[in-house]
Amino acid sequence: MKILLLEDDYNYNESIKEYLELLGYEVDAFFDGESALDAIMQKTYYLFLLDVKVPKLNGHELIKYIKEANITTPIIIITSLVDIDNIAIGYELGCNDYLKKPFELKELELRVKELIKKHYQTSSESEFTLACGYIFNFETGELKKRG
Repeated sequence: MKILLLEDDYNYNESIKEYLELLGYEVDAFFDGESALDAIMQKTYYLFLLDVKVPKLNGHELIKYIKEANITTPIIIITSLVDIDNIAIGYELGCNDYLKKPFELKELELRVKELIKKHYQTSSESEFTLACGYIFNFETGELKKRG
């Protein structure tokens, strides 16, 4: 499962990327919004993790582009902007969850798994169903269709 991470802080970026990869996710990590947008328009992702305050194109602007392109991939905002106005903007633009920095990587793991389970109608902890009828098993790395 491919995740796009937009985080301009090097330490956060590396920590999140490494942790998610240890969990079996494939992570494309970016430090600025323009690079992330280019990737979004070229590849398919199953989750976006977006910081708000990043160079070139901020996370809120990126969400606007995502929604205008009718991309329904779930979005988790990860940011230090914790005032209610910024939280409200994120949800109004269409994010699915909001994670305030600093956070424990385990909390990120739990939120990622729960959002994936809800959005992709997973049948168990180790499998999820794609819209095209395929079932992917995280533990075995198998992709199946009709058995």
